[in-house]
Amino acid sequence: MRNSKIVELLLSLGKKERSELLDFVKMERKVSKQDLQLLDFVLQYINELVRAPFDKLAMEKAVLADFFAGQPETSARTKWNHAKNRLLIAVNNYIIHLQLSNHLMIKNHMLWEYCQQHQLHKNLGSLAKKIEKDYARSKKDFHQEYFNFKLKEGLLSQVQGQRKQMDELEEMEGALDDFFVENKLRILTEQFNRHRIINAPAPDDSFIKMILTYEIGLKKIGSQLFFEIYLMMTAPTQEQHYQNAKALFDAHEHTFSDDYRKTICMYLMNQCVFYCHAGQYTYAGEYLHHIDYLINNRLFLVNDRLSTAKYVNTVYMAVVSDRLEWLEHFVKRYAHLINHQDMESIRQLNLATIAFHKGDHTQALQLLKYVKLNDLYFKIATYKLEIKLYFEEGLFEILDSRLAAFRKYIERSDKIPSDRKHKNTAFLKAVKLLINDALDPLSLQENDFLILDYFWLKKKA
Repeated sequence: MRNSKIVELLLSLGKKERSELLDFVKMERKVSKQDLQLLDFVLQYINELVRAPFDKLAMEKAVLADFFAGQPETSARTKWNHAKNRLLIAVNNYIIHLQLSNHLMIKNHMLWEYCQQHQLHKNLGSLAKKIEKDYARSKKDFHQEYFNFKLKEGLLSQVQGQRKQMDELEEMEGALDDFFVENKLRILTEQFNRHRIINAPAPDDSFIKMILTYEIGLKKIGSQLFFEIYLMMTAPTQEQHYQNAKALFDAHEHTFSDDYRKTICMYLMNQCVFYCHAGQYTYAGEYLHHIDYLINNRLFLVNDRLSTAKYVNTVYMAVVSDRLEWLEHFVKRYAHLINHQDMESIRQLNLATIAFHKGDHTQALQLLKYVKLNDLYFKIATYKLEIKLYFEEGLFEILDSRLAAFRKYIERSDKIPSDRKHKNTAFLKAVKLLINDALDPLSLQENDFLILDYFWLKKKA
């Protein structure tokens, strides 16, 4: 008679785990009352004979004789086999529960490790098939290439010493290559992203040079995608890398997990911001395309909250691309969800900005009365919006005082980056010339100003 997989699992549990198992299984909605009674019967039998050599055949006979007493033998055996399959799921879930994880691939591999540790060979065979099926069906995730490698490693250990072709060794090598290449590229990409944004040390690019020289390791979509994103960041003038990365993502996004999709979108959006700051304003619309994707796929918020940086960039890109109706809807929907203590003032500032760009200066000035912000970015945005509005309305006495206050704020602050300090100072000088009708539009250099300031000054000059 064949050994039962469920009996292997039950025997591998300690006495404490066996006593807790019934309580856990009672929470399993798929376990019937009769199956629960049968599991209780089997556990009692195991507990009674725990000090003696356990006889699986004797337990099988006891179940058929006592629990299914009075039923035809064929019917009883069929019911017992079906019950074992149902209970096997519940016991597997309990073992996974001991490891406290909710991720499917992590669950499967925790169960794999458990079965390996307890040398449950029958369970390992069926579990390997299940893991491979789940891997084939599941969406692309950062953890999965590693788990796939670990599975191949485990399968190899199962057949070592057997006289047969070692296909598992080649599979293990391929799985390791896929895992290494993709995640090495992923790490390099994030290192360069931080180098560009916060001036962290730049990564060693020898691995990239090796890929470019020998054209190796780019078998999987994930590796190809991160390779293009890395080149997109390091060679920003070659916009084809952005288009290649976007095309790969668009073609395969349905195979990616939520975390994977959010990460890729973040890199593409950061690149759009970079292009816009370099004067390529069409990428503002590209940025909003990615925002719409995140919103439509319910990936935009994290724990029902929105980061201030993502919110600020979205507002900025919407104004640059003149998507004011879209922006008004966005602000009303998301301003109250940002992670900032002054979210209501930020909402009023954004609505005032929209009113200004629509030409409703009275409404914009009215909304600014409710704005009280000390945050560096929002304080500067408020100052500049006031300055533009006072000029548009011809309120030159108030304008002079705001220009003086803004100049002091810039000079005293040690938190404003040097390039931003230069551009804000250039804005102040240009407004002074504008007031005196002495601003020559030909003297305006786009690189000296932030995008929206340059557009406004050029229009007024």
